[in-house]
Amino acid sequence: MISVTLTNDSVRDKLSDLGLSVFIGNLKRAKKLLKNNDINSKFLNNNSLLHICAHNEDTNMFYFLLSNGCDYKHVNENGDSCLHIIALNNNVYCLDILCRNSIKEIIDLKNKEGDTALHIAIKNGFPEFFTLLIKYGANASIKDDFDMDAYELLDLYRKKEKFYDCNSSTYTNMFNFLITTRKEC
Repeated sequence: MISVTLTNDSVRDKLSDLGLSVFIGNLKRAKKLLKNNDINSKFLNNNSLLHICAHNEDTNMFYFLLSNGCDYKHVNENGDSCLHIIALNNNVYCLDILCRNSIKEIIDLKNKEGDTALHIAIKNGFPEFFTLLIKYGANASIKDDFDMDAYELLDLYRKKEKFYDCNSSTYTNMFNFLITTRKEC
C-alpha cells in the first residue's frame, strides 16, 4: 500500500519524488530524477521502482524502467518480486513486457505467503494471466503453503464456482487448459 499526504500544497511521503513520479506515471519527471538517483533505489518495505510501477498499468513506465536496468529479480520484504505485484493487479501487458527477459529466476518464486504468481492468478480468477504464465513456463506442480498445487487449487475453485455461480466457467476453463497443456508436454 502506498500512501501520499498533501501538506501545505507539497507532497510528503516515504517514497520520495522519484517513487511518486513512477507511481503516478510521470515518465518525464522520472527520467529527470533518474539522472541523479539510482534506478535500483529501494523504498518503503524494500520495494523497487518496478514494484511501485507494477501497481498501475503504465506499460510505458514499466518498459522504461526495465530497459534502463531496473532489477526485475529484486524481492521486497514480503518476498514479492515485481511479477507477484503484476499478478495481483492482473496486468497482462506488463507481464508481456517482463517476459521479454528471461524470468526463470522469478516465475516460480514463492513469496512469504507461499504463493507464486501462478497461485495468485488462480486465487484471483485471472484466466488470461494464468494462461500466459503457463505458456511462459510456470511450474503448475509447485505447492502453496496449504500444500496445494495449481491442479488442486483449480479443482477446488472449480467446485466452488459450480456451487456458487452456475453461469461462470472461469475455473473450469483454466483447469481444462492446464490439463490440455500437461498432455501436450
